[in-house]
Amino acid sequence: MNAFRTLATIVGGSLKNNATIECDDHGAEFFKVEINSSMDKAINHPDLTFLQGLSCRDSSSSTFGPLTLAQLSHFECGEVALSFCMLHKVGDACSAYYFLRDWARLTRDPKSTLSPPYFAMDSLMPSPFDGPMVSPVVEPKMEGCIHQRFIFSESKINALKVLVVAESCWLSGRIEKLPHLFPNSITMMVLSFSGLTEDPMPILEMLPNLRNLDLFRAYEGKEIISDNNFSQLEFLHLTELEKLKRWLLGTNVMPLIKGLGIHNCPNLKEIPQRMKDVELLKRNYNKW
Repeated sequence: MNAFRTLATIVGGSLKNNATIECDDHGAEFFKVEINSSMDKAINHPDLTFLQGLSCRDSSSSTFGPLTLAQLSHFECGEVALSFCMLHKVGDACSAYYFLRDWARLTRDPKSTLSPPYFAMDSLMPSPFDGPMVSPVVEPKMEGCIHQRFIFSESKINALKVLVVAESCWLSGRIEKLPHLFPNSITMMVLSFSGLTEDPMPILEMLPNLRNLDLFRAYEGKEIISDNNFSQLEFLHLTELEKLKRWLLGTNVMPLIKGLGIHNCPNLKEIPQRMKDVELLKRNYNKW
């Protein structure tokens, strides 16, 4: 249990004001049970191993139950199973997976070094310095709430599928952070007026079929680094990247490049040596 408590510093805390977790090790409950059946029966009857009559209380309850529940089940055949329940305010299915993975790692080797928990959401929407909430959250009131259900027709779903396998992607307008999950089918990418502050190249260069890349007022940084891949890229436009000063290019990057257009990038005084022999492209402003 000591290893479990060390691992469960956060998920084993108490919920305060419906918004803040107190890391006091009071919120986790652990059960060890024996089941008089073999594990093969549990495959068809998972309720045999899951926590019976227990649940993490919903925030609508005046008294919060445990944030996490864990159960270790011993079968008569000698096998064991782990069951785990977590309040969604604390984590999701991915959090539960990493919890069980690290728990298993500690069981095999109590001296294992675990990585600290990583919360991706906080990197996207950072919490204020004085805490996640400046005042307690008011308890939700269900009276007067309106529930809506959205039903999408088959034609709308099919149209969405077409976008997923689209070969061209045009993104116009400010983007806080460039997503990583672009479909591999994209052959042409246009980013305009994005205002990105992080170099987009490390993400874009991983698109395996990208042949045409156009950055129009898309990046506000001073440096772009292309040190990997762009294996199919043939045409590259860099337009009105006014703060750009340096462009670093790896030796084997962009092996198929045929055309390069650099327009109104006043601070970019030098381009990679290998790009100096590439055909220069003109900018067609009519489409903007």
